[in-house]
Amino acid sequence: MRFGEIRKIETEQEPSIKIIGSSQAPERFKKNPFFNDYHWGLADWEEGKLYLPDKSDEAISFSIASHELGHLIEKGRIQPDRENFQATHQEELRAWTEGWKYLEKYLIDYYDDPQVVDDLKTIVEKIKDKMIGITLLTKPFYQESGAKNIRQQRKSFLQTESGRRIKAEIDGLREFVEMTLASSGKEFFLKRIDWNKFSEVIRKVLIDIEKDNQTNAN
Repeated sequence: MRFGEIRKIETEQEPSIKIIGSSQAPERFKKNPFFNDYHWGLADWEEGKLYLPDKSDEAISFSIASHELGHLIEKGRIQPDRENFQATHQEELRAWTEGWKYLEKYLIDYYDDPQVVDDLKTIVEKIKDKMIGITLLTKPFYQESGAKNIRQQRKSFLQTESGRRIKAEIDGLREFVEMTLASSGKEFFLKRIDWNKFSEVIRKVLIDIEKDNQTNAN
């Protein structure tokens, strides 16, 4: 086999979606008043970029990965709409469920222990429930959009009681994760994510997702 052929095979195993640490997020995202670098992530399928927490603990990094990967699964995807809370809520639920199905397969490459993977699944479920709860609190946001652009809408919403409550919940997520892990004796998930190992897991998941997206599109 020639070098060029080997390189072609390697290239074919690279996903088209680029994995980027959330710390490298463009300023336009960081200007969002609800932005929090502890847990922020984004699946931008239009630009082919996946932002995930790169300086946070394993618990939140894998949780956010599970969720954002779910948004990249095209089958059943519901287009988010800032004037339609129900559509957004259903897509959030779908993403959490579908993303984990793909991620779980490769977690053994990170932890080498099936029991640890099972423990992580329990923690991710608790974080999922917490974040879905925060999503439910955003319903008023979708009812006051009017003619505002998204930046104006967020800024205006932050001045409301609902907006301030959501901001507090978001900013308190790190404490929630720490308390959840402490109460279950799973503090080892508070270790900072190993970005290289983490990225390799995500790379494999993305390859599977992209293959299935292509198959389902045919």
